[in-house]
Amino acid sequence: MFPSQQPNHPNSIRHDLIVQFHDDGLMGAGVNPTVSTSNESPRPTPTPFRVHQEETNIGVINVRKYVHREIERQRRQEMANLCGSLRTLLPPQYILKGQRSMPDLMQQAANYIKDMQKNIQQLEARRDKLMIMRKGANSDQIISRVNLPNNLVSVNPCPDGVEILISTSFEEGQGFPLSRILKELRQTGFDVVSCVSTRANQRTVLHRIQSEMCH
Repeated sequence: MFPSQQPNHPNSIRHDLIVQFHDDGLMGAGVNPTVSTSNESPRPTPTPFRVHQEETNIGVINVRKYVHREIERQRRQEMANLCGSLRTLLPPQYILKGQRSMPDLMQQAANYIKDMQKNIQQLEARRDKLMIMRKGANSDQIISRVNLPNNLVSVNPCPDGVEILISTSFEEGQGFPLSRILKELRQTGFDVVSCVSTRANQRTVLHRIQSEMCH
């Protein structure tokens, strides 16, 4: 009886050693031999270095978000301050009620700039005309066109125009054509504000004409 079982004994010992070696190898690899494994590879346990790296990445992302929000907040605050300063520079008629948005304010500022440019151009044109009058160009032109004997004409520049003083003879046939002077003033770009005639004596009449430049 016993000799018939001896040939199987070495095989069983070899089988037990193989199983034990296999189990020891799995334990060394970090795999539980009692749990059946499937085709999917087991998920590796995160190492402390990897955990620290993930935490660092999350911290960097949070810092970037905070910096972005802070920059955006400062930008909006600066724009609000600039709009407030612009509002104080605009005249009241350019600040419409109920329009407080930034595009409305910018549009009104653009309109104000255009109107100011137009006014500056008009003032420059008036300045140039006044400079010409002060040099005596227009006054000499008016006097030379009249060119009548026994008449004295003087032209004095004023802040907004000219003042013309005319001393003429009251004798028949030697009167001064006052309407011609008024026509010349209009053609040269002046509006007559007042025209007063005074008889100085029996032979002389004084004419005083106030004029200003057309706007």
